[in-house]
Amino acid sequence: MPKDMLGRGEAVSADEALERLLALPVSELQSEEIPIEKAYSRILSSGIVSSEDMPGFRRSTMDGYAVKASDTFGCSETVPAYLKLSGEVRMGENTDANVCDGEAVSIPTGGMVPEGADAVVMFEQVQKSSDDMIEVLKSVAPGENIVQAGEDVKKGSSILNRHHLLRPQDIAALAGLGVILVNVFKKPLVGIVSTGDEIIPPDKLPKPGQVRDINSYNLA
Repeated sequence: MPKDMLGRGEAVSADEALERLLALPVSELQSEEIPIEKAYSRILSSGIVSSEDMPGFRRSTMDGYAVKASDTFGCSETVPAYLKLSGEVRMGENTDANVCDGEAVSIPTGGMVPEGADAVVMFEQVQKSSDDMIEVLKSVAPGENIVQAGEDVKKGSSILNRHHLLRPQDIAALAGLGVILVNVFKKPLVGIVSTGDEIIPPDKLPKPGQVRDINSYNLA
């Protein structure tokens, strides 16, 4: 075997060294269960399937009024649609309101869309003509300004696969689904060894021909 410039005959190329390393048998890392607040940048050891829909109910994406879209067809600022204000949806509460033909229910962003309504008119596109009557100045299509139940995630669907690297948005999605514990691979233990007769620890004073260890601290 030819020797290199330092007189070493056992040296191999970087490509061959990598090939030898990758050929070594490696046992799979063990798994552990951790809370999601500690799971950033960890790798899932098992996939996650949703046990529920997200969102779990129809939600408004705007402050405005829940209506039947057909009641607004053809309306405009010059020819508004007049709807009776029949109720109010409160944020964070269930609603038993029911929107009938010619009616509207006020609703906040994120509020539960009441039965009978299939669209939400933005607050800015409505004028109140009296305490119990509104004028809709722009028509809306069915489903407009509404997030349907299960639109983001369907119950039973795969959320994250095994070997997935957990990102901030993944952890947020898990929190939204009520998943607070995840199975991840344990972190591998890695050792770094600097070799060379001339290398000494950084807390020692080098003698002539010696150098303090730099590379192991840089790599670590």
